[in-house]
Amino acid sequence: MVEMLISIAIIGILSGIAMTSYKDLFGSSERVVCLDFAEQLNDALKEFQQSAWGVTLTPDSASSDDDIKIVQSLQYKDITILGSPFFRLDWIPTEGEDVETYRFRWNGATLEVIEPGTTGLGIWFDPQGSQFGTNVTLPADFSPAT
Repeated sequence: MVEMLISIAIIGILSGIAMTSYKDLFGSSERVVCLDFAEQLNDALKEFQQSAWGVTLTPDSASSDDDIKIVQSLQYKDITILGSPFFRLDWIPTEGEDVETYRFRWNGATLEVIEPGTTGLGIWFDPQGSQFGTNVTLPADFSPAT
């Protein structure tokens, strides 16, 4: 009986240690997903700038319109630009300012990651993938960022 109680106590202690380790692992994996997605965005931006024109859009910290315009420009299908669209169409960028979420913000050269715990407006990103699925539809009169 005592041996069984000791075994249960040991299992409980090991479970407690494992749970805290998994909690940290989950948070860091979300960060890696976000950083990888930011890298994909910036690679597409480089391709766009090499194939079409450089983006000189001025960053606007009071709005996410500039951030969203850049992503939509990467998603825009232009038959005169070889390789377009440069970024996946199944992600619909939306504005976000919740300090508990990951966000992307245009800094004048690249789209940078705003990590949870940091204030600021940007494009909201869910590492769980809830924003993916439906292809984005841009208006007929859409003009890409310049």
